Amino acid sequence: MAAAHLGGFAIIPPVISGRVVDTNGLGVPYLTIMVSGDAFPFLTDANGNYSLEVFPSWAGTITPERGGRIFIPPSRTYTNVSTDLTNQNFVMATSSDLALTSQRQGTNLNLNWYGINGRLVPGAVLLQPGQLAVV
Repeated sequence: MAAAHLGGFAIIPPVISGRVVDTNGLGVPYLTIMVSGDAFPFLTDANGNYSLEVFPSWAGTITPERGGRIFIPPSRTYTNVSTDLTNQNFVMATSSDLALTSQRQGTNLNLNWYGINGRLVPGAVLLQPGQLAVV
């Protein structure tokens, strides 16, 4: 009969990490990051960095929050997290950081929402008579 094996093992949880910056690229300190499910919210550090250990195969959403602010992207959703995920970054903006421009083309009215450094922010809108479409 074979001898019993005594030993140990460790489960190393995957880590989701990133940084929250403002529109000038500066880290946003002590910002709340909400986690879906039963997890407690956590804060970014003094430089805007965050790091969250999750259970292997975790699925859920993380959402940055600070009153009156807009985040790009608004949240991040994960399924079956099995390895570390880095550079899961967010940009925090206020409504005054964003600009809306319009251009009429025939019967269409094209609206573009610009934000960080003049780049087009996801969510540009195309309006046509009787129709609203987010592109």
